Amino acid sequence: MATTEQISESWRNEAWLDYLDAVRLERYYFRLYTRYQLWRRTIRLLIFLSVSGNVVGALKDAPAAVIWSVSAFAAVLLAVDFLGDHARKAAASFEISQRCSELAEDYRQLWHEVNQQESGEQEVIVKLRQLSESILRTTGRAGDVDLQMNERLNEQCTREADQFMVGRYVAQEAW
Repeated sequence: MATTEQISESWRNEAWLDYLDAVRLERYYFRLYTRYQLWRRTIRLLIFLSVSGNVVGALKDAPAAVIWSVSAFAAVLLAVDFLGDHARKAAASFEISQRCSELAEDYRQLWHEVNQQESGEQEVIVKLRQLSESILRTTGRAGDVDLQMNERLNEQCTREADQFMVGRYVAQEAW
């Protein structure tokens, strides 16, 4: 049911941009999660290969320098895995992505209310503030595990979110 109170264009724009940002964040943190998982698996595979029986067996007649190099390589990989804390970063990225997905759905619902004028401006403002605070709390957790911003990935996710949103809403309006 539509309300008679008009929502100003500035609040409509804020609702749209916040929705778009939530979609971007969901994509960004999920992609970050997959990168950390891939990094972890790659390191562990390399560790396994460097200490497995086949490599050790093949090196039995190798010079001592080669054997020491393989051992040093395995030790470096273990240190990178340990110091990089990839498991914790992957878990945090995944949790943030999931929460951003939930918030993007909340923004989608709010956008529907705004677009259909089912809510008044004050109600929209309150919901926007609540969602914005939730996004800040959620993404603030990235600092707890030292997730560094990957600008190139962020730009890629921004483009993808733009394309997704245009595809989702421009296609609907064409009908």
